[in-house]
Amino acid sequence: MGTEEMKMVYLSPYSLLVYTPNRIIRIYCPFTIISTANLGELFQYKQYSVDMVKTLPQGHLAYQIQGEWYYYSSLQIVL
Repeated sequence: MGTEEMKMVYLSPYSLLVYTPNRIIRIYCPFTIISTANLGELFQYKQYSVDMVKTLPQGHLAYQIQGEWYYYSSLQIVL
């Protein structure tokens, strides 16, 4: 499911509230994502585990994966 089909709300460093067209889900770290692009050490179409989440001053979400922080926009949550 693409991020354009979901709205995510930060709840804590270890959980998000995910609104999909059909349901609302609270997910907890670690949760699985797929990278939609090559980003630093992350390879496109590969699955990774998110260890922690945070909101940035601009209001965007960032995920900690393998000790590095990445913007959520090029990552898709696997539900």
